[in-house]
Amino acid sequence: MLSTAKRCWKIYKSFFPGRTYVLIACFPKSGSTYLRTLISNIHNIETISLTTGADRREQELSIERLVVFHKKNYVAQHHIRYSLVTEKLMKEFNITPIFLVRNIYDTIESLYDHLHKEGIETPMAFIPPDMLNWDKDKARKFIVDMIIPWYFNFYVSWTLCQKKCIITYEQLIENPSQILEKILKFSDISYSDSDIENAIQRATKQYTRQNVGKKGRGEDLPENLKEKIRSLASYYPGTDFSLIGL
Repeated sequence: MLSTAKRCWKIYKSFFPGRTYVLIACFPKSGSTYLRTLISNIHNIETISLTTGADRREQELSIERLVVFHKKNYVAQHHIRYSLVTEKLMKEFNITPIFLVRNIYDTIESLYDHLHKEGIETPMAFIPPDMLNWDKDKARKFIVDMIIPWYFNFYVSWTLCQKKCIITYEQLIENPSQILEKILKFSDISYSDSDIENAIQRATKQYTRQNVGKKGRGEDLPENLKEKIRSLASYYPGTDFSLIGL
């Protein structure tokens, strides 16, 4: 027999059929705020957080928040790695995962800017406060040595997720209407062409935390740092890293 808690949860879920639950699992600095904004502009889907706080804490899903927000149509963006626990929660709460990544070299340049503009608190690595005073070469070396391994952890973990919608930053900025349509179809969200046009138009007037917003920023990254990144990828010979420019 079902426990009392499970029976209550089953009844509660039945009150909210046909809801939309979208999770953008993303690289930091991959255009995720822009993508979240686009999705939220479709039928006024609410933007919410599914984690308990931020700062240096890993962005794991909170069961309490999943329950509280189950009554809403929502989109959430989190730098969350894939795990069997996450998979179980996504299935239990009918969440559609959108996997968003970016060229890894470009990410380093954007991340460097972000840390100087918005702060150094992140779960990817413990960043010493005086990093903001380092010269750029030393700071980028720190990012490659200490933060980029988290990116590989994130990327490789999500290769284990069988059902996800894969998006790249480059695709998003080149053709946002096409990408938004792809996501809406994958998430079974009804839409019209005008819905997509209006969502993109509204996003141009909303704050999306964009730094420079272009691809190719990492082309001039020092070769020794590029080689370090390629060496990290070499530990996973069976993984296709072409989505992130490797």
